[in-house]
Amino acid sequence: MAVEIKIPTIKGLTLNTKNKRVKDDIAITIGIPRYDGTVIGEFTNELEDFISGTMKEYSSDKFTTLDNYSFCGRELEKLSLSNVTTIGASTFYNMTKLKELHLPELEKVTGVNAIGACTSLEYIYLPKLKAVATQQFSGCKNLKVAVFDSVETIAGFGFQGCTGLEKLVIRQSEKICTLGNAFYGFTYTGIIYVPDALVEDYMAYTNWAVYAEQIKPL
Repeated sequence: MAVEIKIPTIKGLTLNTKNKRVKDDIAITIGIPRYDGTVIGEFTNELEDFISGTMKEYSSDKFTTLDNYSFCGRELEKLSLSNVTTIGASTFYNMTKLKELHLPELEKVTGVNAIGACTSLEYIYLPKLKAVATQQFSGCKNLKVAVFDSVETIAGFGFQGCTGLEKLVIRQSEKICTLGNAFYGFTYTGIIYVPDALVEDYMAYTNWAVYAEQIKPL
């Protein structure tokens, strides 16, 4: 039975309509397919590897915003998106083979589970992120080190299920980062590094006080 092929149009992008392929009743062009069948960008000749899961690494400086589920479930091991400033819900959710994620310009997360269930991810450094969103790293059970230069808020459930977390590094020195019930479901026993001048303030501050003995100067 023939399946109608629909070519998505996205403002600012010219899609190559050659090498079309129908997979699961969704037309896939030279672009990164989302779950809804639309495409977030050109992917040149690497599409077949991307679809089949044989592609291990991908990098791009084309994108500034990624919508919900953009890379959800993809079997990449390394992903670098140098100009992305905003991501949505489940953007990188369930990328179970992902070991390296580089988002140097990321400032905002607009939905839950943005980087959730990335069970191979051991280290994350997000220098410009202002707030860790709800369930942002939920289920990243092997995440060992999380480093933030600009974070001002860590929401409830932010590190839910991150039972392997050993070091949380907060470098923002202008004010204390507010903390929700970020470690929901387990007792966090790792070290929390904060700016030297704020160590005593963190030890006495709401929700941080329970971790007073774990708070150390940078």
